[in-house]
Amino acid sequence: IYHSYPYSIAVEPTNHCQLQCPECPVGNKNSTRPKGNIDFEHFKSLIDTTKNTIFNLSLYFQGEPFLNKNIFEYIEYASQKKIFVNTSTNAQCIDELTAEKIVLSGLHYIIVSMDGYSQESYSAYRQGGQFEKVINALQYIYTAKKKFKSIFPIVEVQCLLLSTTENHRKKIISLAKKH
Repeated sequence: IYHSYPYSIAVEPTNHCQLQCPECPVGNKNSTRPKGNIDFEHFKSLIDTTKNTIFNLSLYFQGEPFLNKNIFEYIEYASQKKIFVNTSTNAQCIDELTAEKIVLSGLHYIIVSMDGYSQESYSAYRQGGQFEKVINALQYIYTAKKKFKSIFPIVEVQCLLLSTTENHRKKIISLAKKH
């Protein structure tokens, strides 16, 4: 008999989102789950129960993680337990102060959904969002990492391959590399 324990878990900090992305059940209003945030005590219990076997925590699913006002507590708590913490964001909530909190929280990896090369291409999927906020967020994170002399979080820029982006890969890559 083999015993196996989880080495990676995913926790959704919130299932709220400010965008209306057509394929997302939260954005297109097809989700039937009650709206809410994970309670910090429940989160701590989950981490404490699994901390000896997990080495990776994904703090995202269908909601925008940074809409949960306690997200930095969650990141810090898991990071202090020597767990690699990653998240994914639409970047609409990231300003200079939030970027500094991201760097100081101990977050290891962040996926930023750029999903375009202009407002028009971006809003084809990320409905209700502002492309300029994504570009600014990337710059804010870069500046905060430099300010605090940190290599973390590692930033991955994501762009969905859509009819509005598929012929503009070089332009998208160039934009992402600038920040």
